[in-house]
Amino acid sequence: MLDLVGGDTQARSWPVLRPGGMLVSTDARPDRERARAAGAQGRHFATRADAEQFTAFAQSYASGELRTQNAAVYPRANAARALARSMGGHVRGKLLIEAA
Repeated sequence: MLDLVGGDTQARSWPVLRPGGMLVSTDARPDRERARAAGAQGRHFATRADAEQFTAFAQSYASGELRTQNAAVYPRANAARALARSMGGHVRGKLLIEAA
């Protein structure tokens, strides 16, 4: 199971894992005691900013080699509306906020 939220969501995830399952979190280190009690494993996955990698992604996107599914584009003035939509869940694709 992949946990991208942490907190209460992570806590509710342990009971649904099969024995021997694994919870990987990008938000917070999984609690060892909860993992042990669930008969599962917990792992933390962190990333780091890498300018070279971001440049390669940008070039792939600009060339059309890399495509994304965008749900909507919001002007910066409507960033709060984009956040509210994101927090509501069930968005298919990326919500984008214009930089300029």
